[in-house]
Amino acid sequence: MDKIIGLGNALVDALAIIEDDNILTEMQLPKGSMTLIDEDKFLKISEYFSRIKTHLANGGSAGNAIRAMACLGAGTGFIGKVNNDFYGNFFRDSLLEHGTEADLLLSTTLPSGVASTFISPDGERTFGTYLGAASTLKAEDLSLDMFKGYAYLFIEGYLNFSLCWSTNMWILFLPMKKRQRPLLVRNRRKHWTSLPKCVA
Repeated sequence: MDKIIGLGNALVDALAIIEDDNILTEMQLPKGSMTLIDEDKFLKISEYFSRIKTHLANGGSAGNAIRAMACLGAGTGFIGKVNNDFYGNFFRDSLLEHGTEADLLLSTTLPSGVASTFISPDGERTFGTYLGAASTLKAEDLSLDMFKGYAYLFIEGYLNFSLCWSTNMWILFLPMKKRQRPLLVRNRRKHWTSLPKCVA
């Protein structure tokens, strides 16, 4: 069976059910939104989460897609960037637990990324996403060997634009024979519709 590898933001979802929406106002997170946050706000949210019950799960767009495919029995791999910290180790262990090959690069400057998820009483979800180490992934971090053995490459639309479509990114595939290059699958964002869908 053909294998697929994901390239995306390595994020851990930290989910918490909240009693009311006051904390969203306090954290300046519009209800139902996904807001990118800085490290200071992430630490503030983490302090709040430390006082309530939370559930952890691997997240990120590509990470979720790869996990779903792994659960369906597909051969999977994932490339992303984390720190050698609690969340980074959780992300790696979760990948391996579901049979996904974890090709995770390490950041020594920023902590691993976390999507803090507030679940309101009405079921609405609000995200405060700290990309952290995931935001430092760049084309120069990647090597041809990471993609060998995979027929498909899934790239998430939330990755840095310059990473996904840089010359350095695509030059990785040039030494490969045409039949050996992974077919590109991406989750599309509306303003990307003019870009190529695949590399054949």
